[in-house]
Amino acid sequence: MIRPHLPLFLLMIPVFFSGCSVTGKTADAVKSYPPTTTVQTVFQYTQVPDQCRVFAEMLVTLPPETTGDSMAALIQSEAQTKGADILLIGRTRQSTDDDDLDFLYLGPKREYNFKKEWAGWKSGFRKWGNQGEWVNIGYSEWGKASIRYADPLIMQVAFLRCR
Repeated sequence: MIRPHLPLFLLMIPVFFSGCSVTGKTADAVKSYPPTTTVQTVFQYTQVPDQCRVFAEMLVTLPPETTGDSMAALIQSEAQTKGADILLIGRTRQSTDDDDLDFLYLGPKREYNFKKEWAGWKSGFRKWGNQGEWVNIGYSEWGKASIRYADPLIMQVAFLRCR
């Protein structure tokens, strides 16, 4: 008597597994503000001013042979287009999944105050956890034309509005 329920079960499979995947928003679906002309880049959460609010969290995939200056230009341009005042850079790994430029927007569902509600880098963790070796990117690498990464990279990024 299990067979009559089999079609119903098959219809429910996508529902059961929907929480297992990373579903990103398209860039158009992300909250944005009027474009900014400059964006400050920080690498430590303690550098974020009290009044700032997170309005976009993402994983950014960068293609192989990216340089420190092209990386900074690509991500800062996207941040300015969306109206960010501050760009918070998290950790970076070698990408094992993708090798094209991609901004995988992960949230948040609602904008939030960074100092009061920041819970760390949790968005997209399943995708993040399946990536390659750690890559050091900080002030010594960011924006430097002499720094080149042979492998594709995937980076944690958050856009903040502070006005």
